[in-house]
Formats: sequence, C-alpha cells, structure tokens
Amino acid sequence: MSGGVTLFLFIVSLVFCAAITGLLLWLLHRSLTANRRHAARRPVSYLLPVFLSLIVVWFTAAQTVPRMLDAVALAGQVSHTEEIILDQDDIRWLSFRHNDQIFHYNRWQMMPEAGKRYRMRFTPYSLSVLRLEEVIDVASTQR
Repeated sequence: MSGGVTLFLFIVSLVFCAAITGLLLWLLHRSLTANRRHAARRPVSYLLPVFLSLIVVWFTAAQTVPRMLDAVALAGQVSHTEEIILDQDDIRWLSFRHNDQIFHYNRWQMMPEAGKRYRMRFTPYSLSVLRLEEVIDVASTQR
C-alpha cells in the first residue's frame, strides 16, 4: 500500500482542518465586530460569538491541533507501529476501533478484514493509519 498517497491525503486533511478553523475564526471576528457596532439585528445574534467560540475551541482541539502535531512528528519521521487483530464489530467505513481508540484509514487503499493480523503504522496524535500490512505467520503457511 503506497505511503505517498496516504501521506498526501493526510496533508490534504491538515490543510482542510486549518481552513475550517480559519473560517470559524473569521466568522467569530465578524460576529464580534457586529456586536461591538450594535449592528446585530436579532437578540440571538449577541449569543453567536459564544457559540462560535465553543465550536472553534472544540474543532481546533479535536481536529486541527492533533494533525499539526502529527505533521511535526512525521517531519521528524516519528510514528507508532503496532500489531493488531480486528473483530467485525470494530471495523467501520473509514475507521476502526482498537484498545478503545478510533483509528482512521484510507478506504481506497486499505480494506481491513476481521480476524486477520495486521501491522499498522499510525500517527501518534490524530491516529491516522499510514500503513496497514497483513502479517502472515510463516510457521502456519509451511504446514
């Protein structure tokens, strides 16, 4: 499975998250400016900065910052490797659960199957799977 395409998709997701964070910050700035000028047309508009602030903090902490930290880790060639066996209940459309953590993978390149042993390489913060290789037990294949 090609690591270049997976790395490209990781970078695209990083840029996308940074752009959404920028858009949310711009909306927050606009709503604060409107409130300062008393240009809000509805009373609910005065609460919009509060809700936008909560969304900005959540999205930045949950999506953007982990990807930025992973970009720094990948630039330093730091990633984690682990061997796993997945159950059918753990596998989702674009993610799977292992040890109470949710790992995200590229479905175009990786198709994990239940009951098989895999060696996965993943980013430490956003838990994006960079490589998923099936581990074949040599002793069982020689019988």
